[in-house]
Amino acid sequence: MPALSFFHSEDGPSKCEFPAGATRHLVVLSATAGQVSREAEGKLVRHQVRPGFVTVVPRGKPIRWWWDEPVSYSVLALDDTIVSSLAGRHFANQPGVPVLRFSERNEDPAIASIAAVMAANAAGADSGDRTADGAYADSLARVLAIHLLRHYAKPDAASDPAPPRDRSRAVEKAIGFIEQHYGSSITLDDMAAAACLSPYHFLGLFRRKTGLTPHQYLVRTRLEAARELIGGQRQVSLSDIATLGGSSAPRPDGSRCCEETPDSGGPAAASARTPGSSPHKSRPPPGRGRRCTRRSSVTHQSTNLIP
Repeated sequence: MPALSFFHSEDGPSKCEFPAGATRHLVVLSATAGQVSREAEGKLVRHQVRPGFVTVVPRGKPIRWWWDEPVSYSVLALDDTIVSSLAGRHFANQPGVPVLRFSERNEDPAIASIAAVMAANAAGADSGDRTADGAYADSLARVLAIHLLRHYAKPDAASDPAPPRDRSRAVEKAIGFIEQHYGSSITLDDMAAAACLSPYHFLGLFRRKTGLTPHQYLVRTRLEAARELIGGQRQVSLSDIATLGGSSAPRPDGSRCCEETPDSGGPAAASARTPGSSPHKSRPPPGRGRRCTRRSSVTHQSTNLIP
């Protein structure tokens, strides 16, 4: 089932209810004017809706509608998986987890546009054209999820498992873990475990407390350690410095990893030459025309030590 589904309905006097809430986030868009009664969150409200009236119903939220005259409406049903994923990726700097709230608005042009595209896509699928069906659904699901998180969600402070007094301690534990194990291959999960937090909460908390992401702090710690080694008196190998700096060690044969550019005289240069030009005129001077991605020029026969 796609992450975003769409359906349109035209009903006479009737009702629609979800006593235990829907399994997906629902965005209901009215297509006609009329009077609609709604019961949600313990409140009974009677709306005189008009075309474009939007209702956002988070999954699991009990709700009931009923109406006494013909109505026409569209429904966008969004999977919570993509909402949760984007919340963790793009809203980690907020305190608490962004949670969709029950909302009603007279209009929302962005949601109306998404519904219009999904309606056109559904019409094409009904006529047998399914070439873009999945692509539309996947792309618009991400757009709708980010829009809802920005305009229909509020951070749930109660979902932050770290009390205020423990937040600084959690970050201090993570910093101590990084400074002790920066020479090893450690991941975000490892650092979050040291702070006794989930990776999602740890990432946002660490960024708010230090101004850096955990990875940025790890790289900075490694570079500072490498700088101290270079400035020290004892002999250290280039591979040690490269490892501390977060780079791979030099190749055993001392070769450089180069890529050809249009100036290098290689195949790329041959294709860039104009017809009738001499190959000798386009050959670059020695030492030019190649871009190296590794800085080490240590040969296999060297002692690989820095005094």
